[in-house]
Amino acid sequence: VKQGALGACYLIAGMAAVARAAPAAIKRMIKDNGDGTFDVTLHLRRSRYSRPVPVTRTIDSRLAVKSSGKPLYAGTGDAEGGEVELWTALIEKTVAQHKESYDLISGGNINKQGFVFAGVSELLTGKGESYMRTDSMDEDDALLHIAIALEDKQAIVASSRNLKDDEELTREANKHNVYWNHAYAPESVDLDARTVTLQNPWGSNHVQDLSIEKFMKYYKALRIGAAA
Repeated sequence: VKQGALGACYLIAGMAAVARAAPAAIKRMIKDNGDGTFDVTLHLRRSRYSRPVPVTRTIDSRLAVKSSGKPLYAGTGDAEGGEVELWTALIEKTVAQHKESYDLISGGNINKQGFVFAGVSELLTGKGESYMRTDSMDEDDALLHIAIALEDKQAIVASSRNLKDDEELTREANKHNVYWNHAYAPESVDLDARTVTLQNPWGSNHVQDLSIEKFMKYYKALRIGAAA
């Protein structure tokens, strides 16, 4: 999982969370047609109040690349036996095709132009997800929510606050690889040490053993999907 030159951390972190919780759900949503194309199924709502329904599109594996030949957007994964892991790039490309533009899946653009978006976990699995602000819970609640979600194989994403105008807090957070307005996928919790480790969708600069006190200070919300 590696975010490219697109402000789609919410999507890439969400993919990482779903893949960690329910790898079979990722396998079910992508069918290799054997001819360079793939059928990719997303779960979309026709309106804000309707239930998500599976919608399948056929896409090819051609990807925009940099001058170096590496993907411009979501990166590829492991390469074995002449085959390259493509699932993150294929899902991102499918979302972009539904929106008719890569730019329109960047950040706050995802909900525009008739695309009803209720979270990445729902988009990938069809199962709903809950949104919880950290301001409404204490440290123990946050630790337990994350620990239980990971144990129960629920996709979970944490969103950092928007405090970019606070230079001192920004420097402090950046030392822990926490960047503002960014999504992360929690990987593990140490209940005894009261720390959280989170995956950065950049594929680097991960957050290691962050104290729950600092987690509450830097992160504004959790999104937890139903078990897929």
